[in-house]
Amino acid sequence: MPSMSVGLRAVQIARRKGLNPSTLARALGIQPQAIQQWEAGATNPRGARLKAIAKVLAVPISAIVDEFVAVEDIPLHDAADTRATYSFKSTPGVKVGASSKAIKGIISVLQTLDADDQLLAARLIDSLAEAAKLRKKQSRNQWQNTRSR
Repeated sequence: MPSMSVGLRAVQIARRKGLNPSTLARALGIQPQAIQQWEAGATNPRGARLKAIAKVLAVPISAIVDEFVAVEDIPLHDAADTRATYSFKSTPGVKVGASSKAIKGIISVLQTLDADDQLLAARLIDSLAEAAKLRKKQSRNQWQNTRSR
């Protein structure tokens, strides 16, 4: 049996988890033509792109690159759990903060999106939150370094 390209495996895993190629491309911030090239075996994702694919699909990189792991054996629950986590509903009685009116407005817009776009938005929000945490940590480290001198 000939081995399957890494790109084609990534696309098949995405389909198995309910993401079509265009949604995968949007989640990765790339053109759909790149996904088509992966499917055709013309190119393959590498390095940081491979790491991003694994994060979007909620699988370890090894699941994408290891040809001995059958695509059919990759658990689906990660994608379903992720979708369930991001059901953009405001919770009555929960105080969000000073900008709760703005957040409620954002939530109402997100609720109008289809499931794939909600998932994409949720992942974008997660990425922004992680970047903010990293900047805060770097700022704190700089402050501590200047203070210890």
